Amino acid sequence: MASGHLPGPPGPYWLRWAAANIFLWAWRNDDLTNAKIERRRLSTDTLLSKISEVKGQPTWVDSNLPDLRTLARELRTHALEEVIAATNHEDAIKVTAQYLGFIDPAILSLTVETPMGDVTILRSSIYHIVEKRMDARERYVRLALDTLTGPLEVWKVAFTDGTDRLAFIGAYESSGKC
Repeated sequence: MASGHLPGPPGPYWLRWAAANIFLWAWRNDDLTNAKIERRRLSTDTLLSKISEVKGQPTWVDSNLPDLRTLARELRTHALEEVIAATNHEDAIKVTAQYLGFIDPAILSLTVETPMGDVTILRSSIYHIVEKRMDARERYVRLALDTLTGPLEVWKVAFTDGTDRLAFIGAYESSGKC
């Protein structure tokens, strides 16, 4: 699929997932009302300079792709049960690690087979996944894994550090919860 910026989420009850490299994000409509998505690669030792998407890449509109807000029902994945939100950061890390498959503290990375090849998830990325406690992102770990293995779209996105990353996009039916 052509590279480009990811469009915003389709509606308040849908989820749109992207997993670029080892990073996973979940967005709800109310989470992004006026927010700009920025991605940073974090290290436990040093903070690297800001890395962002290259401007001017083709968008889903440029590629004549359907708007996820009006996506045909047969193209959406059935709703998946959310994981119960953790009460604190440490529990969120444990819950996310467990559902991702980090069953032993000695496991530092896992490989997930995707339609685009193997994707490595690093245990160290879990801290970033759950760092915004108000979002309780650990709730969406099942959706993240499902989107990696069965995405609706996969985008190749160029970044300012000269790398390209894959963004996996999934569209899901409403679970009826908000």
